[in-house]
Amino acid sequence: MNTLFSQRPLTLLLCLLFFSVHAEELVVGYPEFKPYTYTTDGKADGIGVQFLRDIQKELNKEIKFVPIQTYKNGVARLKHDKIDVLLMATQNEERDQFGIFSLPIAMNNWSWFSLKNNKYDYKNAFNKKNLKIVTYDQANTHHWLIEQGYGVMYSTTDLTAMMRQLVSSRVDTIFISEEVMLEALKRASLTLDDLHIQLEVAQPMGLYISNKYFDRYPHVMQQINAAIKRRKANASRL
Repeated sequence: MNTLFSQRPLTLLLCLLFFSVHAEELVVGYPEFKPYTYTTDGKADGIGVQFLRDIQKELNKEIKFVPIQTYKNGVARLKHDKIDVLLMATQNEERDQFGIFSLPIAMNNWSWFSLKNNKYDYKNAFNKKNLKIVTYDQANTHHWLIEQGYGVMYSTTDLTAMMRQLVSSRVDTIFISEEVMLEALKRASLTLDDLHIQLEVAQPMGLYISNKYFDRYPHVMQQINAAIKRRKANASRL
């Protein structure tokens, strides 16, 4: 009997430690959206991933990076509390339903890419209805095109396929995050000399913390936002 009772406090302590460690884990979903977030050699990498790794000690949490492939998958997992954070996203109303948006980590330039000799007025009413546009599936550029009333759209997460469609004139233009496209060009036959680039809008890019996780740990967003502010202050002094 003495042995049994003496083991109970130890068992209770181990259980408490287990649940404490589990509760402090931050599950971060990241899309394949190079250079912001991507997988290399089976590990998470990119601007957003490095940012969280840099501040991990300040958060005092174990960070588990989970590949989600697309923003569509990420939003679904955020909604159902399968991830705590959607990393390196821009803000929209759908995402706001399921998470709290941080201060911007970076600016995301949404730009049009067409072949060099094809320059379009993208605000022209006829062009809005008739230009064949390809964009990144379920990213905010995709939602923006729909909201703005563009008529002929194709979507994919295959950037190489986008460029093939452009070169073969199956589409007139690509609308995408500029940095993502420039990164993809490094591995493609196309070069900047082949393209005309037109900036449409710059959007702040940060992270979403799920509503449920925020309710449990509201201090996490405070810590993240404080780290973002420090980075910006340090950058301005360089």
